[in-house]
Amino acid sequence: MKRSSRFRQLALAAAILVVAVFAAPALAGSDDDGQGSPPPKTTSDDPVAILVAELGARDFARREQAQEQLLKLGLQALPVLEAAAMRSDDPEIRVRSRDIISLIRFGVLDRDSERLRSLLEDTSPAEFWKLRSEFARLGESALPYLLERLRNISDPALQVKHLEAVGWIQSPQASATVLDVLEDALEDSAVSGKAVEVLGRLRDPMSVKPLISLLTRSEIEEVLRGKIAAALGSIGDPRAISPLIDMARTELARERRSYSYPLQQVLHALGNLRNETTLEVLEAAAKDHHSSVRVAALSALARAGFPRSLPVVKAALDDPDTSVRRVAVRALGNLGGEAVIDEILAAWLEADRYVRYAVLVALRSLTNPRRLPVVAAAALQEDGLLRDEALRILEQTADLGTLDVLIRVLVSGASTPRALVALRAVSSPITTANHPGIPPPPRASGDEEAEALEWQAWWSQTRPLLDPQIRPLHEPPGQLARPGLGAVSGAAPGALR
Repeated sequence: MKRSSRFRQLALAAAILVVAVFAAPALAGSDDDGQGSPPPKTTSDDPVAILVAELGARDFARREQAQEQLLKLGLQALPVLEAAAMRSDDPEIRVRSRDIISLIRFGVLDRDSERLRSLLEDTSPAEFWKLRSEFARLGESALPYLLERLRNISDPALQVKHLEAVGWIQSPQASATVLDVLEDALEDSAVSGKAVEVLGRLRDPMSVKPLISLLTRSEIEEVLRGKIAAALGSIGDPRAISPLIDMARTELARERRSYSYPLQQVLHALGNLRNETTLEVLEAAAKDHHSSVRVAALSALARAGFPRSLPVVKAALDDPDTSVRRVAVRALGNLGGEAVIDEILAAWLEADRYVRYAVLVALRSLTNPRRLPVVAAAALQEDGLLRDEALRILEQTADLGTLDVLIRVLVSGASTPRALVALRAVSSPITTANHPGIPPPPRASGDEEAEALEWQAWWSQTRPLLDPQIRPLHEPPGQLARPGLGAVSGAAPGALR
């Protein structure tokens, strides 16, 4: 594969530096009298530890001999080598130990190389997870093998597979090679796109400058620009803020008749950067004429996490597009919390099930007891999506009134396993010590149907004793209002059920 001259120069400079630093101990041995030098001191009788100590000998030949013997020991020497690589006071021992560890693991890898090569070259989906499992087992020790193959293959399908495997290992050491592959494969959308995705996963700051450079090149096609923006957002380096804002402004000014992938990705990236300077362009995008852009911008504002964007998010609650309203409700929970509970509760009156689901997701992180009637109403819904999310919230709620709702869910026969989990959690504070005369709650029996009947019998005895402390949460509030709009029509109890 054709190599990029820029990265060859960097690699050569790095190699010269390594030789200059680590050749010093070898040169120091040239002053030896030819009879060798005394062995480095070690307090261990372990032959492996003695050999590892020899890696720091002044005499180059002795260091090399110790390395050869450790390589022959193979896996047996790894524990001592790994300890030396991390904790030795001698930099020569640390460096050589790391090298030997790689060579030993490379030897193990070499024994498996035929099978790994077969997996890497098989592009069928059936082999994908086998390959991922193998590289998860080998970890970073497989990286030299992968990178060497990646440098010497030209088949695009194989390059994509190798890049995917490099992304699983997630070592920044791979960045230079992946950047080289990207530079050489800009005309191949599959390879260049995968290389950019992998750089985003590696999150190495050294990738930021080359990616920004690519972002501004006019010949880069739209999908790749979108992936570059996404990668820069994943890396999270502040150097990317200004170029990404410029890209977002350019995309917003462009005439668009349909979905714009680059704009979606750059808005997502700006949200990930969580920097206040991005808010102006994100708030402008939240008012764009395309609903998909408004959705992306509101999601980004929610991730950015700055409450000053609340007016823009609140305005989106009245958007004609339901997908925009869903995201706006979730964003309210992220940005406003308890301060915007009225707006969140009012959105429950929406007919769209996903807007209602967004209300429950927003309420999940709140503690205000005013949320409980709406959550209780959701727990009694026939819609399993809403009911199960409500039960998750009730499971974390220390309010005896939720027991009434959970028993009603059991009686309905819907979501019995989830309702049982919630009942066990909510009833755990009820003990004979703090509630004298009350029988202990049923224990998990493994038979859900029998346990459900036990809970109903227990509640019929217990409820009259707890009655003064129980609020009827399943009775919804008589009226919900959106601030500034007055009462919302249809807010009668039946509308909440």
